[in-house]
Amino acid sequence: MTTRVFFTLDSLSQIHYLYQFSLQHFMDIVYAVLKTNSTIQAIPLTDPQKRLRVITQQLFLQFNQTVCQGLLLEHQTLFTMRLA
Repeated sequence: MTTRVFFTLDSLSQIHYLYQFSLQHFMDIVYAVLKTNSTIQAIPLTDPQKRLRVITQQLFLQFNQTVCQGLLLEHQTLFTMRLA
């Protein structure tokens, strides 16, 4: 799942030359979701299916919120659809 998100970010440079995101930026977002997200922390480690579902949802939301701030309006919907 995370590899698809990274390559989606990487392919944005084909749409506009200013859309270039580093691996470090990608990893910072993943780390923030996994370590500081209270929704994920509230789920016990004994329920891996629910935990995976919530992590996937939170990653999608965080990437969408973070990356869409730097995109043109017409490219925000495209990025969201490519994530889905």
